[in-house]
Amino acid sequence: MADNDLAELRDENATLREELDRLRSLFDSLPLGLYRVTPHGEVIMANALAQQILDRGSGEISTLSSQLSRDVATCAPPTPQAELEPREEVHDRETEWHDDNGRAFHIRENARVVRDADGAIRYYECTLEDITERRLAEAALRASEERYRLVVEHSPAGILLVDDDFHIIYANPKVCQILGRDPDEVIGARFTDFVHPDSAETVVERYLHLQNGEHVPPSYEIWTLHADNSPRLLVLSAAWFQTSGGAARTVAQLLDITDRTLAEQALRDYTETLEIRNAELDAFADSVAHDLKNPLSTIIGFAEALPEALNDLQEDDVRLILGRISTMGRKMDSIIDELLLFARIRQTAVRPIPINMRITVQNTLDRLEGMRAEHDAQIEVPSNWPVALGHGPWIEEVWANYISNALTYGGNPPRVSLGSELTETGQIRFWVRDNGDGVAPCRQERLFDGASGGDQAVTKGHGLGLSIVKRIVCKLGGEVAVESSGRAGEGSTFSFILPAATQATAP
Repeated sequence: MADNDLAELRDENATLREELDRLRSLFDSLPLGLYRVTPHGEVIMANALAQQILDRGSGEISTLSSQLSRDVATCAPPTPQAELEPREEVHDRETEWHDDNGRAFHIRENARVVRDADGAIRYYECTLEDITERRLAEAALRASEERYRLVVEHSPAGILLVDDDFHIIYANPKVCQILGRDPDEVIGARFTDFVHPDSAETVVERYLHLQNGEHVPPSYEIWTLHADNSPRLLVLSAAWFQTSGGAARTVAQLLDITDRTLAEQALRDYTETLEIRNAELDAFADSVAHDLKNPLSTIIGFAEALPEALNDLQEDDVRLILGRISTMGRKMDSIIDELLLFARIRQTAVRPIPINMRITVQNTLDRLEGMRAEHDAQIEVPSNWPVALGHGPWIEEVWANYISNALTYGGNPPRVSLGSELTETGQIRFWVRDNGDGVAPCRQERLFDGASGGDQAVTKGHGLGLSIVKRIVCKLGGEVAVESSGRAGEGSTFSFILPAATQATAP
């Protein structure tokens, strides 16, 4: 029996050793470092990972046990057990350790006090976890988040995040700048509250298409309302997604193109203005060339013929020729004056003021008195004139052009009448009517634009002066027109319209 008992004992010891080996293997393979340490800092048991950490950070072990010793020492009786127990343990304490080379690594520690039957501290049971990689990953994540935050916060485009009911969850500073509002006015508000009514339907419609997975243009233009109620034109780009929890979200980018669009429109308007001016200059140059060529040809012709025929001509014939040369010279001088006036009109900015039209018309008639007498013309002038806004010297040139054309191309003798009337729009229409052969309807459309060389009929007597008239009146905010049946004896009516002044009638 003794032998049997001995065999059983050996078997039990072998089984116990196997169980201890399994426990030791499990103890050493744990992902946490486990060890026991006395209050004096002597390690009495440690698994492989704990030994590795302790060897790496020699001297650091006393930190945790010292803290526990201090905490326990402060808990002298009669401290209630309920107050003592919290100081018997340390949980999730993260510290920075250093190896023999001074390199730092991070440890998370847990510990508890183990006492004997008399309440004295036997040792501390501790766990160690190397969290260096986790701390490095967290630092890298924070750095990455900071980079993205800086990119978003300082983006030249507005970036916002909205939920499925258009409530704004996040908006960067540029969004607030575009909308002209503080962040607390933007966050939580519905994005559609800031969209102009003309664009609201488009935004909602395209969001629904985006949510349903349908094709939506990657970006499109919308109008929003600034805090000062001014409309702003934006380019909106949006992407719809679902969070890990299944919530619908839309991230959108806003680019304010209001100023750029206005600048582009201003450039287009300026380009169009230049094109119009260039066309006017082309037509004007062509008209000037023909208006100057006729008197110049006459002068040259007489000048070349006169020396050879001088001995054969009577004194009256010579006087007649010299009179024609003088007349053509004056005509050229008048054309040059018109050129100078044209240049002044292009370069000068004037502010329209009330004009005493009675004085302006009388000054014009005084200038043309010699021409009126030469043609034995009658001119009817009203005694009262309405007050219009304009620039007196320029309007005098308009009257001079209209009246001189009426005297030259009116009837024989010319019968000219001047007048004015109030239009339906509250402006004033001034007119000059003659009894000449009139202007054919096919020529009237181009009459004020300056004629080309291929249409001498239009150029004759009208092209240069009327193009200047149109420029003057348009620059003063008015319009020019001609009315004529084109039938002989029915004459023509040339008119110009100016804004009315506040006073009713000039003296």
